[in-house]
Amino acid sequence: MSNTDKTNRPPTFDEVEALRLAYIASRGTRREEELMQEFLDAAVAHQKGKPLFLLAHEAGTGKTMVLGGAIRELRKRGEAKFVYVTMNTDLIAQIQKDLADYGVDDVKFHTYSELSTKDLDTDGAILIFDEAHNVKNVGAETARANKAQDLMARAKMNVLASATLFENPVEARYLA
Repeated sequence: MSNTDKTNRPPTFDEVEALRLAYIASRGTRREEELMQEFLDAAVAHQKGKPLFLLAHEAGTGKTMVLGGAIRELRKRGEAKFVYVTMNTDLIAQIQKDLADYGVDDVKFHTYSELSTKDLDTDGAILIFDEAHNVKNVGAETARANKAQDLMARAKMNVLASATLFENPVEARYLA
């Protein structure tokens, strides 16, 4: 799909395959190919109106890179508002540095501790929870998880990234 194609249709298999092959030719590694496919998957989920995209990988396997690529692809498709929640301000600095590799620089960052002290504006946003397992205890268990549910309900699309989205199937209810 060219950058001038303004239709709201998902890319065809051939278009995705052409992008994948061009990327491999320019970059060359299998892991990079896998990462590219994942951020294209996030863009396709967005185009199909899917409100939730899960990114579950072990620590150190490139979740931040997938998120950067996904933000870039979603921005190409007209999205402008991104809210990114992560563990702490040190991680925010590292993530901002990593996202700069994708030309991504105007994301609103927040920490999990801010969920209880600030009213985050997620109306119509792409909401990203890095280390999403921090909001899995929905119900009476934690105010943080309940606040996250409210933010997710107001967002246009939610992206949850974690090495451990849940350990017990009961904990998966925050994904509903």
